[in-house]
Amino acid sequence: SNELLAIYDDPLHELSINPVIADDEGVPTRRNAIIEKGVFRGFIWDNYWAKVYGVESTGNGKRNISTGGINIGLHNVVIESGKRSLEEIIGEVEHGYLVDGFQGAHSSNPDNGNFAVVANPAFLIENGEIKGSTVFMMSGNVYELLPNLYEVSKEQKVLPFGGSMVVPSMAFENVRIAGK
Repeated sequence: SNELLAIYDDPLHELSINPVIADDEGVPTRRNAIIEKGVFRGFIWDNYWAKVYGVESTGNGKRNISTGGINIGLHNVVIESGKRSLEEIIGEVEHGYLVDGFQGAHSSNPDNGNFAVVANPAFLIENGEIKGSTVFMMSGNVYELLPNLYEVSKEQKVLPFGGSMVVPSMAFENVRIAGK
């Protein structure tokens, strides 16, 4: 586990681009802790699966537009911010890369955590300064990568994926790359 990592589903977060007060089953939404200080805290539930497991719905029933059925889904994923600015974090990097986007993430394996993506756009960092743009391949396993998280920025940005995501920049050590 990594104490720097906290992930929530927060449908009413101040930066959410699509705030949701009730899920598609009419259940009021709320902030649900998924991971806090690197420790798994709980699942999200719709009415059906909550009843099967004898727990309360977390307000995460989402209608599938294609089938009309209800599935469990996230509303607004939030990764908690850190205390230092991205500029401060970059300033301490002797040799590394700033990755601002990925291509091919759809081919990652959510069951086992394996991934292989193209880091694009990406930038070379030398002695605390961004030196230029680059493109390279990153591969590994997300569960093996998370313990290598060493810093989370205080700035967050909003990404419009499946509702929205509110995420800080995150610094990792020992990431496997090729083709730099």
